[in-house]
Amino acid sequence: MCRKLSVPTFIIQFSNQLASTTRDTFSAALRDLTMIMTHLAYVRQKIDGGELIGSLIILGHLETIQRDLEEWAGNISPSCSYDTISTWQPFSVTSNFSLTPFKPYSHKYSQIWTANMWNEYRTTNFQIYDMVLTHLRPQAMRVDDPPSAAAARTHCLHARKEMAKISEDICCSVPYILGLLSVDTSQPTVKSSFGGFVLLWPLTVAALGHQFPSPTSEFTFKCFNFISRCMGIQQGIAFREYVLSSSGKYDWVDAFGPC
Repeated sequence: MCRKLSVPTFIIQFSNQLASTTRDTFSAALRDLTMIMTHLAYVRQKIDGGELIGSLIILGHLETIQRDLEEWAGNISPSCSYDTISTWQPFSVTSNFSLTPFKPYSHKYSQIWTANMWNEYRTTNFQIYDMVLTHLRPQAMRVDDPPSAAAARTHCLHARKEMAKISEDICCSVPYILGLLSVDTSQPTVKSSFGGFVLLWPLTVAALGHQFPSPTSEFTFKCFNFISRCMGIQQGIAFREYVLSSSGKYDWVDAFGPC
């Protein structure tokens, strides 16, 4: 419902005023990312409201926002970045639950707020690719213009490839956000529920990034089960059900061939 409401002008103006008062590197990075996300929300509202019409125009706006995201990631301060560390052994989270890392490596951040900021960046990028696919689909499915359809399909497959990378990065952030990198992995322990809350949406995005079922969806479902059963956050069940109901959303792209 809210997608058809305009982004109030005062919010954008206030964000610009706030930008001039932000000093520390983390706050500055978060501010800049929030401005990009606000821009995407504004463009989405214009599309849904019928004020932006035409795939070429819409794709142009989305490409601009994506370039802003790339610039944000490329210019971020080292203190707001993350390291990649080896994590090949399963984490014993509770006496009857262990979590095997998605990859033999995981991301380590300076603080959980930084990890959450990076996942905001990833989910925003994912949303842009989702919108790109929506507006490329009619052209990709055309049978009366094979060259145009082929170009659109190539673009669609590239988007799916990038979505898969985003999913993997989100999964690699899970051990840190759940607090598993700072404990003795041989000792069962239940961490703060905060990490479970902030992972709900990123895990949903990650599950949709690959074909279903897949190792990614299996990993995210295990995380949802842990969040709901071990952390007591019952929303994990609802998000898992949402993923199940949305599975197959990108099958039309995957049918074109491997990314």
